[in-house]
Amino acid sequence: MNMEAEKILQSLEDDVELVPIKIKDWWLNYLHLHRQYYLDTLSFLNSNDKGGGILEVGSVPGHFTVLLKSLGYNVRGVDIDPTRVKQIWGKYNIPVDKVDIEKEALPFPSDMFDIVLFSEILEHLRLNPLHALREVYRVLKPTGHIILSTPNITPMHRLYFLFGKSYQGNPVEEFEKLEWLGHMGHIRLYSFEEVKEFLQDNF
Repeated sequence: MNMEAEKILQSLEDDVELVPIKIKDWWLNYLHLHRQYYLDTLSFLNSNDKGGGILEVGSVPGHFTVLLKSLGYNVRGVDIDPTRVKQIWGKYNIPVDKVDIEKEALPFPSDMFDIVLFSEILEHLRLNPLHALREVYRVLKPTGHIILSTPNITPMHRLYFLFGKSYQGNPVEEFEKLEWLGHMGHIRLYSFEEVKEFLQDNF
């Protein structure tokens, strides 16, 4: 499946023309930088998962959403502003609902999805990640799974902090993304143990 997935990701480069000029460079750079990450995330799924429902939280830029749809998975998404890449959703016939997952309830009944993708989301949440995770738990089937990924604080990050250097990026640039990109940049990095505490509290 990896060869097919790689071809799909390669073909996505042509879809950059469907993306608003304001975020076109970001969209294409994100695709290039995350190609292997998408393939790694895909490895957690198998053909049996194609029969169930998958919810992707934070669907923009849409690369992984399109990849799943093109491979035959039953996927839908939620995003704080899905209109940013609305032509992508239209081309591939992917339903993506507008939801602020830190404030609003997911617009789905309980126990609906077999898998929820919460990938590279946690580090962007600045208001209430607990609300978001509780909603994820609510819409997951009792036998369902969450696939969660987030940048990990490494010993090198701790050394940077010890010597008075930033280890989470330029805060001005991360907040400016709210203005030109439409969602927050990285607000907080978590250690593995901290992520476990989030999940143990909610799942």
